[in-house]
Amino acid sequence: MPLPDLVYFNDKIIPLKECFISPYDHGLTTGDGFFETIILEKGVPFALEDHYLRLVHSAKCMDLPYPQWENLRDGIKALLEKTGFNKKDGRLRITITAGICSLGSERPNDLQETILVTVADLPYIPKTETLITVPYRRNEFGALKGIKTVSYGENVLAFAYAKQKGGGEALFLNTKGELCEGTGSNLFLVKDEKVFTPNLEGGCLGGVTREIVIFLCKEAGISVSEEPICANRLKDFTEVFMTSTLRRIQVVERIDNWKLPALKEESLTAKINDLFLNLLRSGKKSGIPEKINVSF
Repeated sequence: MPLPDLVYFNDKIIPLKECFISPYDHGLTTGDGFFETIILEKGVPFALEDHYLRLVHSAKCMDLPYPQWENLRDGIKALLEKTGFNKKDGRLRITITAGICSLGSERPNDLQETILVTVADLPYIPKTETLITVPYRRNEFGALKGIKTVSYGENVLAFAYAKQKGGGEALFLNTKGELCEGTGSNLFLVKDEKVFTPNLEGGCLGGVTREIVIFLCKEAGISVSEEPICANRLKDFTEVFMTSTLRRIQVVERIDNWKLPALKEESLTAKINDLFLNLLRSGKKSGIPEKINVSF
């Protein structure tokens, strides 16, 4: 798919061909940075405020500066208008790095971050997916736990492994052998009309879609529990789905060699999917309104 020829770069909208990122940028040399991906529903960034709050969380955890809400919001608005994405579905990515630094791990005292916002069309996402458990483990004690960092090399290798094994997403366990997450998705499981998802203490990223699904379940009176889930318990569950900004709510039909039962129309996963799609298409700009005090 062709890419738009404009980007938002350090508070300005410039042609893509003029976007120069220094070879000394710490995001390139060390992976020192973080990002957010937001879905555009008919030109409206869904849950942008929720993503901004997580962006601020990542910045504080990594001890990096971040753009002020008003500046970022206005820059995104202008970029969507100039690229025509203010009237169509798509995806938006906000990337922040530590900017120009030395070639080592240290940062200068006068740090000036790099801010980049890009837009693109949505990729194809199948309705169902196969998960492949990868031999790599998430470290629930790591310094980057719960941060959406640009250091994605581990995810790239895990995704490639899953593809080689016939899957469309990787499944990470943590160091304790508990279910954790995918390369860019969270995991939910259903048993006896109750929903379960790995807890954040186990090392998974606190996904925005994950948080919205938990909120919607509680609002609808659906029991949902965040807890450690040992991998050997997988076959105790009757429904499994993943959540992410781009996957939204995606049914898992197979995990490794285990094929899950076909879902019925009245399944709990289908009900949760309806709740999410209703919210997405409602025109509301945030997923969890009472937590948000900024507007697009």
